[in-house]
Amino acid sequence: MSTASIITAGARRKSRQVKFLTVSSVVTVVLISLNLITSARIAVELENNMEKGRVIDLPTGADQHNAASLKANITNTNAPHERSNVIWMYWTQGLDHLISLGNQTGKYQLDSACVRGMMYLHRSSKSNLVVKLLDNTNVADYAPIFSSMVNNKSLPVIQNRLWSDLLRLELLSLHGGIWADTSVCPFVPFDKFISKYLGSGKESFYAPEVSGALSHIEGNALPKNVSTCHLCKNDAVEYRTASTWLMAVSNPHNPLIEEWLRILIHHLTTLPNPNEPYYISHCSLTQARMYNTTVDSIWRSSIQFKRNHTHRAGSGDICFDSGSLTLDELKMRCALVKKPNSHDVKSFIMGEYLKEIRGEAE
Repeated sequence: MSTASIITAGARRKSRQVKFLTVSSVVTVVLISLNLITSARIAVELENNMEKGRVIDLPTGADQHNAASLKANITNTNAPHERSNVIWMYWTQGLDHLISLGNQTGKYQLDSACVRGMMYLHRSSKSNLVVKLLDNTNVADYAPIFSSMVNNKSLPVIQNRLWSDLLRLELLSLHGGIWADTSVCPFVPFDKFISKYLGSGKESFYAPEVSGALSHIEGNALPKNVSTCHLCKNDAVEYRTASTWLMAVSNPHNPLIEEWLRILIHHLTTLPNPNEPYYISHCSLTQARMYNTTVDSIWRSSIQFKRNHTHRAGSGDICFDSGSLTLDELKMRCALVKKPNSHDVKSFIMGEYLKEIRGEAE
């Protein structure tokens, strides 16, 4: 997960079994409203919600007012009105820190080059997209739930990779657009290829599917143990539907994103150790598909759209560098590359990449 958050992961707490299907769990969720943080409780009963088309149900009675506030925070915001032309990225301490860190240690040199390449390509008149690299000074303006939860000391220690997953889901839910990890290196503006992967429909969605996992199984045919994948003792790798390093939606308030966000918030705020299993956020999407037919329909439409438009390898592919392509092949075939692994590609990214990108942008 590409973030340099200063939040330090602490000692893990021993996990205990939580009944996820039939027991109403009381959850403390931190909200932000006019810079004041309030608590709300949400009850979760997945079996009852299967017919309602939602995974997290809101409580009734004394908690109804606070529950309404929670729902409003997920579906509405006073944040600056960003529509679907934004490429969202995040580095806790900001771009200058990322560049400085890369220069000093070399550890984040790739991230530094990739982020600057992303910015160069989309500053030109050739692109209608805008890159917005958020940091800890402005993230609350765009992701109030993320910001309030990060500052909630009553929550268990949550690792940076999960904060990052929460942030990207909230940003896409509230504002739409595209999320890209800082280790995503583009060769051309996203405008030139994203239409091969993201449809123009109101609820269009894209994320790289995970081959050999559960991405091709319809929601109502998923294994029953998906319902408890958040309690796995292993890393839950087999419960993945999609990767999260690049995601896009055609509009804000996509039902798939919102349901995924609700489930992830539930897990992060109820589990004694929300850092396990490792792929808990990925398992949350698969759970959303299992219990929500709308979510599953959006997912299956997304992979069918991609198959129809990317049935042959060619220019504009989204590539995860496995080292099987030469540098020339990769540059000819791929619109972007995630986490370059081969020596030649790494050397190019850390060397001539930005010079070429500047030329492409001009």
